[in-house]
Amino acid sequence: MRVCLVTSSFLPGVGGAEVVVHNLATALVRLGHAVTVLAPRSSRPYRRIVPYTLETFLPGTLPLLNRDGWWGEAYLLGTLARLRGRFDVVNLHFALPLGPALVRHRRFVGTPILLTFHGTDIQTEPSLGYGLRLDPRLNSKIREATNGADGLVAISSSVRQAILEVLEAPKPVFDIPNGVWVDRFRGGRPRGLFRARIGVPADAPLVLAVGRHHPKKGFVYLVEAMRAVADEEPEVRCAIVGRGVRDLKDQVDRLGLSRVVHLVEEIGPEVDGKGPLVFPPESLVDAYRDCDVFVSPSLMEGCSLVVLEALAAGCAVVATDAPGNRDAVQDGVNGLVCRPRDPQDLARKILAVVRDAGLRERLGAAARRRALAYDWLEVARRYGEAYAQVKEGRVEG
Repeated sequence: MRVCLVTSSFLPGVGGAEVVVHNLATALVRLGHAVTVLAPRSSRPYRRIVPYTLETFLPGTLPLLNRDGWWGEAYLLGTLARLRGRFDVVNLHFALPLGPALVRHRRFVGTPILLTFHGTDIQTEPSLGYGLRLDPRLNSKIREATNGADGLVAISSSVRQAILEVLEAPKPVFDIPNGVWVDRFRGGRPRGLFRARIGVPADAPLVLAVGRHHPKKGFVYLVEAMRAVADEEPEVRCAIVGRGVRDLKDQVDRLGLSRVVHLVEEIGPEVDGKGPLVFPPESLVDAYRDCDVFVSPSLMEGCSLVVLEALAAGCAVVATDAPGNRDAVQDGVNGLVCRPRDPQDLARKILAVVRDAGLRERLGAAARRRALAYDWLEVARRYGEAYAQVKEGRVEG
């Protein structure tokens, strides 16, 4: 099938949605689809090192769409005319800023449009100020894109529920999660490389959390939980890895945890346009391989890539009972579930896993089995089925 993935944010940016589009396009190519990614012009240097075709918008299209609807749409039509008749389906990632204009001018595309949401473009959490729909103007645009597309992809049950809140008439909604390259986490480099890098002894129990520092990630609750963990098990160490996590240093120092909690701002080389483009980087795979417990203290997720990576690595997972975590982690089966915003409960669950080697082994084995359902080739296969249904006009989401 001839597929065009359209995204307003892509390489060299490296975030969850950017990684998803790259990995999905790569997996679709492996399954035999002809794939083009339409991305911002800043992505052009990567054309030579990706396995799919990479094209870019006309200059100024995305900035104009964000600032001035009329001029932005005019530039967008120039790009769409260039794509007309070349594809069987267009898969738009992110509802904004492209969604409303794309569905209004679908005749310039000439193919069905499937819209994949990534979280902030459909979910809301007022207590965190999270979600574009909290802005009435943006909410109206997201509703237009949602109701104008031919089909919708929900990456988790909470995203599906948010979609249903804005749908005005029945429409196919396909439940397709994000993915993980399961084989990346089997074998490979020796254990201990990440511990050596950050100065954690080989015999110290290691708790790992991964993600950018944002209130929805709940890292402040993990740091507080580590005070209680360290009081009972002084040898336990914790590594929080991701962009902006050094902002937690004041809290770490105030709680006397500078020896216990390691804040790792960077985990791998920046994407430099030379390739190979492999996500997550090997240095992050090393971190999963070295930890005893992986923790997701999030308050809100769409479909967490880092949780899927932890499952694929066979980590014993402790995750909050939060949107986006519930689909992947089953309490007592492939992980332990704790209450959001509750450092004491989080500490109890971490201690339970640290102290029980048998529990760690059982949860880790179940995690590996669970991860198979999220392998990128399986996810791409499900996307292929959704593309075929939308192309043929069947409402079976």
